[in-house]
Amino acid sequence: MKMMKKIVQRLQVASNKIESVIKRDLDFSKPGAPSMALVNINKPLIEAINLSAVTLRKNNIKIKQTFEQDIPHCYADSQLMEQVILNLINNAAKALEKTEGERIIELTSASKENSIFVRVSDSGPGVP
Repeated sequence: MKMMKKIVQRLQVASNKIESVIKRDLDFSKPGAPSMALVNINKPLIEAINLSAVTLRKNNIKIKQTFEQDIPHCYADSQLMEQVILNLINNAAKALEKTEGERIIELTSASKENSIFVRVSDSGPGVP
């Protein structure tokens, strides 16, 4: 019975995330004003990774994460940041479709001199 409850809870969480993505996609097609708030930029990065994890695993793509743990908070729209990162991950995954060898998408966050940096890179062929 406990196992069944865990499965149902996981399905509910996944369903809520899918619903959220669909709503954001619909909102993205008719963008409104961003909802800016003080956020830890690592949170939308982690959410984007979680949303794409199953697809990446199915396509034999590894995710490497290097997030600055004590990164300063910044003003951003967390949902829009998540959508941007999710789009970059999807683009990187497409670039890796025909890549031989190890397939890796790397996400990093860092801060330096009052700036926050987020990087999404992949082991694909690059842009011609």
